[in-house]
Amino acid sequence: MATRRRRVRLVPNWRQGWRWISVWAAGLPATAAAGWVLAPPEWRAAVPPDLLLKAIAVVCVVGGVGRFVQQGLRGDDAAPVQEEAADSASDGRDVAR
Repeated sequence: MATRRRRVRLVPNWRQGWRWISVWAAGLPATAAAGWVLAPPEWRAAVPPDLLLKAIAVVCVVGGVGRFVQQGLRGDDAAPVQEEAADSASDGRDVAR
């Protein structure tokens, strides 16, 4: 049975991705981990392990919530982004390619 490969497609407004809460929440742990490795041992000893685990949990929750929160656009970016599915349904093209 042959499987059909799906093409990866970016969201229409991918250029504004750096502004999204979920992107920041995903990048924060990576940045914090790099800082943690570079921090002097005395600093790392001063941070209780419980605090570190709680901070990681909060960032994960914020990232998850950030995926579902409507994040407003300002200025020139305020033009509505049309979904491709709606466009292709209106002109008769097949949506699943």
